[in-house]
Amino acid sequence: MKPFRFRLARILELREAAERDQAAALGRATAAEAEQEQRTRASHARLEAMQEQAALPSQSLAVGILRAYSMALEAARVQADGDARDSDTARQQSRAEAERFTDARQDRQVIERLRDKRRAAWTADAERTEQGAMDELAQRKHAAKDPT
Repeated sequence: MKPFRFRLARILELREAAERDQAAALGRATAAEAEQEQRTRASHARLEAMQEQAALPSQSLAVGILRAYSMALEAARVQADGDARDSDTARQQSRAEAERFTDARQDRQVIERLRDKRRAAWTADAERTEQGAMDELAQRKHAAKDPT
């Protein structure tokens, strides 16, 4: 009997490659999200430190220094807000990549299940063919022994 041949093997290979590519993209997106989260935490920490510094008694400080504190505090707020938005964007991108990875994995699994079903059917057919050949051989031997 002919060996098992899955005609969609090339499609399965392409789907496996697509899944690997998507896994790499997911890894990059996850790393970018973690990096952005770290930047966000750092900018929020700087903002808190500046707020604490600005809250110190200001009676002995010159007006120019107070204005500089105010501007630095506003810049830290803007940076923290921007980093928070960037974190949200990175999180959304990571989720989108995760969904695409799930889709790629499911696409591969569909073809694998089809291959497994076809292999099982081929195996059953091969076993039936072999059993038929064995039965025929047994009948011939029995007919050769029994000349009635």
